[in-house]
Amino acid sequence: MSLFGYLADQLGIRSLQLSAHRQEIKMGKLSEELADISRRQDTIKDAVGALTDSVNTEVANLNDQIAALRDGELTDDQQTAVDAIKASADNILASVQAADDGYNPPVVEPSPFPPAGDGEPAPGSVEDGDTRAL
Repeated sequence: MSLFGYLADQLGIRSLQLSAHRQEIKMGKLSEELADISRRQDTIKDAVGALTDSVNTEVANLNDQIAALRDGELTDDQQTAVDAIKASADNILASVQAADDGYNPPVVEPSPFPPAGDGEPAPGSVEDGDTRAL
């Protein structure tokens, strides 16, 4: 092998090594970003769970108060209690409705490739052998 061939081979290998190293850095960054997204999703789930638990507790409390008032005619004190229960129910409803106000999920654009049928490779995939989409 000539000196030129040897150097070309060495440069090619070095280029592959650099490419692999850059790819490892990109994958590491992607892993960090995905972990951050996962942490954010967990925080959202915890917040929704806490809100749900709080609402369920308040509704159970209202049910207990209503059950205590079911017998007989309402006295003035009972009417005051009923009015307070209605106000609490309205507050709970407003709180739950406010949790959804203003949130519009992002629109996800469809894939530019039609879905592949059963057993057919996806257009532009390695299995398809059509590299024009790449």
